[in-house]
Amino acid sequence: MDREEVRSQEDVIEGRKDFEQSNLEQNSIEGGNSNQVNEAKEKVEENDDKVRKIKDFILSLKKDIEQKDKKIKEYEDMIKRLAADFDNYRKRVSKEKIEYTRFANKDLILDLLPIIDNFDRAISAIDSVNLDENLKEIFVGIKLIHKELINVLMKYGVVKIDVEGNIFDPNISEVVEVDEVEIEDEEEKDIVVKEYVKGYKMYDQVIRPAKVKVQKRRKKRKEDNQSDKETSEGTGDGGVSSSS
Repeated sequence: MDREEVRSQEDVIEGRKDFEQSNLEQNSIEGGNSNQVNEAKEKVEENDDKVRKIKDFILSLKKDIEQKDKKIKEYEDMIKRLAADFDNYRKRVSKEKIEYTRFANKDLILDLLPIIDNFDRAISAIDSVNLDENLKEIFVGIKLIHKELINVLMKYGVVKIDVEGNIFDPNISEVVEVDEVEIEDEEEKDIVVKEYVKGYKMYDQVIRPAKVKVQKRRKKRKEDNQSDKETSEGTGDGGVSSSS
């Protein structure tokens, strides 16, 4: 075997070595890439798991926040209701306090009203009598006392109710006598024609209704009108026949 053949074989062997080395290196690289891919997959899966846990945690937080918002809304509504109830209570207590202050002297005033009634009757009776000068001065003094009593009543919100000549109102008057009359053209209504005992209000509350006589005005029935007409015509015919 000459040098050329030996060299050629050496080159072949060397080429084989290079090829095998290249294959080894390639296999080594491919094996390394596979490991990196597996590691990357594991990291991705691990990250996905972390992301999933974070999402679950966020959803849990959202639910907790929604529950807390709901509770806050309930507490806010409860506070508003309590505030409204307290405001109504405060107004009611204030109103009751005013009412109590206004009507604290109601019983005393009710006891004074009969005395005022007696003054009214006395003054009304004396007005119709001729008095000498001395008695007139006494009468003037009585009128002044009566006026002062009325002013004291007005100071505490007490005023007389005017009902005579007005349509009867059961909220401020009490009927003690009734007079029924028949009418033709007027509207049917109940009119107060006489006041026996004066009525009084204390602020907006009736503390004593007036005692009155009421005239009940009712329209004549058609039968009554026809009867009256026939009576009138009969009287007229009788007059004519009598003259003949």
